[in-house]
Amino acid sequence: MQIDKVASTKLKARPKSVCESMLVGNYLNENSPVIPPPPLDYTNITTHVSDDSLSEDDTKTTALSTSQVQKATVTEGSCNSISRKTKTVKKIARQAQLKRLRMAQEIQRKLEETEVKQRELESRGVSVEKALRGEGDCSDREEADLLREWFDLMKERTELRRYEKELLVRAQEVQLEDRHERLQQELRERLADDDEKKTSADVEKEGEILTEMLEIVAKRDSLIALLEEERQRYQDEDRDLEAQMLAKGLRLIPMKKVGSKYSV
Repeated sequence: MQIDKVASTKLKARPKSVCESMLVGNYLNENSPVIPPPPLDYTNITTHVSDDSLSEDDTKTTALSTSQVQKATVTEGSCNSISRKTKTVKKIARQAQLKRLRMAQEIQRKLEETEVKQRELESRGVSVEKALRGEGDCSDREEADLLREWFDLMKERTELRRYEKELLVRAQEVQLEDRHERLQQELRERLADDDEKKTSADVEKEGEILTEMLEIVAKRDSLIALLEEERQRYQDEDRDLEAQMLAKGLRLIPMKKVGSKYSV
């Protein structure tokens, strides 16, 4: 007991250092020691897990995640490809539509010019007919010259009327082509939809579109056949007019060898 008292007295008498006082105080208060701050040159060390340390389940999970990412990437690429193709098709359709619009405007302009030219030819024809009857300012001209001019006017007027008819037929063709293209685009979009989601009304509509497209093709073929028949009739009319000119003693170059001034 004396020894313990002496030791205790010595411990109490011995001066304690700062660190020792902190440690004793912390243990007496049952608190954990204070964690010193990290040094200024401290760098965070990241722990890298090697492939060998991964378990079999972790490997499967990693492989599955990689596969899902790859599938998602492929799906996204396919969607982007389809989107690009759709945009390209729509762009081509718009360009074709603008081309038909310009063509229709050009046909309309030519029809207006043809109408003005026809009125001019009719006015000249009336003047020549009056001169042939000895009326008007040109009554002193030779009859042969007047007849030649009259036949030239008849020839040009005939060509102009044929040209006008071909323009009208061409305008109908452009309208049919535009309608056919629009129907084809609509049918293409409908066929791209999922068949399982289509209703009976959708299927019926697709059939109606296809039927109208076939009707348009038949109408266009009939227009082409009509033009061919008209050209054959034009040749017969040219021969009749040439015979009339020869009967009047007007020997001209056969009209079938002369190119038309008007063409569509």
